[in-house]
Amino acid sequence: MKFGSTDTMLFSGASSFIESVSVTNNWNMIGSITSEVNTESITTDGISVQSSYFGFSNSTGYTSATTLEPGKAYWVKTSGNGRLILTAASVPAFEKTRLSSDEKKGATISITSNTFENELTTIVVRDAGGRERRLFISTNDVERGATLNELPPPPPAGLFDVRFTSQKLVESFNDESAAWDYPIVVNNARYPLTVQVINAREKRSYSLRYSDEKNTKRKIGLTEGKVATVESEMMNIALVISGGVVEQLPTEFQLQQNYPNPFNPLTIISYDLPVSSYVTLKVYDLLGREVATLVDGIQYAGFKRQEWDATNYPSGMYFYKLEAGNFSQTKRLVLVK
Repeated sequence: MKFGSTDTMLFSGASSFIESVSVTNNWNMIGSITSEVNTESITTDGISVQSSYFGFSNSTGYTSATTLEPGKAYWVKTSGNGRLILTAASVPAFEKTRLSSDEKKGATISITSNTFENELTTIVVRDAGGRERRLFISTNDVERGATLNELPPPPPAGLFDVRFTSQKLVESFNDESAAWDYPIVVNNARYPLTVQVINAREKRSYSLRYSDEKNTKRKIGLTEGKVATVESEMMNIALVISGGVVEQLPTEFQLQQNYPNPFNPLTIISYDLPVSSYVTLKVYDLLGREVATLVDGIQYAGFKRQEWDATNYPSGMYFYKLEAGNFSQTKRLVLVK
């Protein structure tokens, strides 16, 4: 319903504890009745239910519901034209006669699983407004039937939404040696966004690949339990999952002493990045003048090595400085020719 201004509307009517709701093929938006309805108690007549019952809130987006609450609307997908029969958990005796024998005839129990989220790898996306959306990854198609994976239609314009472009709630992969690439669409987000992997069932390597507002390709690693931040609007987004065991990552930022030292003319500078960061690695002379920039850009988390070729520089003492996020450290090296 759409109103021209803020107002309070009064709706009145009789209590309803049992109701037969007509539905059509594909997605339907249905209401509830006077009392709560357990979704596992909903029966069908002439159709089958092909999705969970989805509620929506601005803070969490679409979530599968185990209970239909009075005064709220829900999306559900059905196999054709037919009826859903909603029965309150507690029905007064005088109301039970409202369900005619015709309505009862042919009715079958409609049961959907609503606990799968706790059993799957979860990708949590939050925007600057505190709104959260969740995507799920399964390593086995059997864990959840393909017809139950689909999300309802996108919410109205202006509401935050994150989903796989396949419109699935759960994507799956079962080839441990392959890399899997799942395009994602993000609408009406307030940046920066945070992205986090939780409840990872399999130790895989997860990353988010995207293009920024300048169409520069970016990629950030996603480590379970750690929050990755995306500062500006993303385009051409994809969740990338690689097979095999996740590479061990550093636990803290660290700048190592170059080796060899003294050196002539090549030396290796090693450093550790526990998270993907914008990194600069620069070399300065004794007067503090910058003489070389070895790294200047975003790098993925990991153990890094950078070579400096000082063939064109005079002998002497130099300093090299690493900056990554809020981390900064300087060490000295000696060039001897």
